[in-house]
Amino acid sequence: MGELIKAIPKAGNGKLDSQCSEIPKSKMQTIKESGLTQRQAEHFQLMAKHPEYVEIAKKKARKEGTVLSRNAVIQQIVNNTKPKNPIKEMERQAEERHEEFDSSAKTISFDDIRQDKEDLVSHRNEVTKTEEARRKAGEEYTAYTLRGTFQGEEEATAELIAAEKGLDRADIVTKIINR
Repeated sequence: MGELIKAIPKAGNGKLDSQCSEIPKSKMQTIKESGLTQRQAEHFQLMAKHPEYVEIAKKKARKEGTVLSRNAVIQQIVNNTKPKNPIKEMERQAEERHEEFDSSAKTISFDDIRQDKEDLVSHRNEVTKTEEARRKAGEEYTAYTLRGTFQGEEEATAELIAAEKGLDRADIVTKIINR
């Protein structure tokens, strides 16, 4: 389904083609006429782009004896494709190190723990500075025209960008700019 949606041609400049007697439909119009919402179309395209995660979700559903849902597949894709949060990754690694702790074989000193904490705080400060610089710079993640959009598209787009970039939805700012 996603490959079919991806193959839908985008409308040209809205002018009549000398070979065609009508103005070509926009991709959004074609999707709406097929009975799908923009979000459903995006989900189908995402699943077509990541068939390996669709298979993982299928296997997981079979193993757990549950019915596979599109939302479960999308969640599998998002969990495996969104950028890893470096702070959480460091916390996870530190947690793994502490789980490996075997009191009979080795010990972890307070200095080791203190160093882990200092590394984590230092890295967190670097990430925070980077994110602040991005926000101050007003980094643009996407742009689209308002003509032909549907109600809720702005919010859906912002949520999708937040998920893809590993950001909080509150960090995404939208602006209307004439270009």
